[in-house]
Parts: sequence; structure tokens; C-alpha cells
Amino acid sequence: MCTVSCTQNVANDCGAQGVTGLCVQVAVDQYACAGDMTFGADKDDEVLQAGDKVSRTFQTKTDADLFLVNIAVAGDYAVIATPDPDDDIQLDFYQADASEFGTVNMFGIGQAESAIITTQPGVFFIVARNIGASNGSYTIEVVKQ
Repeated sequence: MCTVSCTQNVANDCGAQGVTGLCVQVAVDQYACAGDMTFGADKDDEVLQAGDKVSRTFQTKTDADLFLVNIAVAGDYAVIATPDPDDDIQLDFYQADASEFGTVNMFGIGQAESAIITTQPGVFFIVARNIGASNGSYTIEVVKQ
């Protein structure tokens, strides 16, 4: 854990402050940047809830967008990312404590990537990475199952 305080009201508050990591809860109402993950301070980063669907554009071929997913009700949630027909997208999932719990990239260029997450109320993080040969657009959504 580093000593930089952050808020989970901003998807990538750590990057906005120029430090690496994810904003994790370290005590009641206290958050700090944890980990050595760099996503940059990207305006595409966003806090999502169940039912949200947003469109984003990769700024470069190596761009990555960070989404903090805030879940209010325990259950199964589908996370679906659909790239442009000529793009390939990878989803990396991180738990509330910044530990990685999975990666999804199985379908390839132009195909939707999806995962079912079973979770309790709280947050988890998704990093959408452009792993294709061009920078294009995609949609990402969180759907309660």
C-alpha cells in the first residue's frame, strides 16, 4: 500500500494524481492507492453500476481504460465488452483489494468478450485493453443475471 489517499467516486483517482495502482479501502471510510498498475489519467475511465452500458474509444493502440464497478446487490453479473469489427479487446479483472482474479480474451478480432462475475456488494475493477492492431471504439456493459 502506498500512502496516497484516494476516492472511489472517481474510477482512476490514483492515475489522476499521477501514481500507480487502484484505489482500495484500507479502513472504514479510508482509501489508498495500491499496486503497481499504470493506466494513465484517461477521461474514458468511469464508475459503472449494474445496468450501465458505455461506449469508449481507445486513444492509441496500447490504450487501457479502467472501470470501477460498484455493485449494490450480491449476485451474478455479466460484463460484456464489444469492440469494433476490426479490433481485439482484453478484459482484466481485479478484486476490491487490487488482486487480479481473471483475464478474458478468447474470441479475437471483432468479437465480444464476456465474463460472469459472482460478487457480494462492493467494488471490483475492470481494465479494458486494446490488444488489436488499430485503435477503435467499443462498448462495455454490466448486466445483473
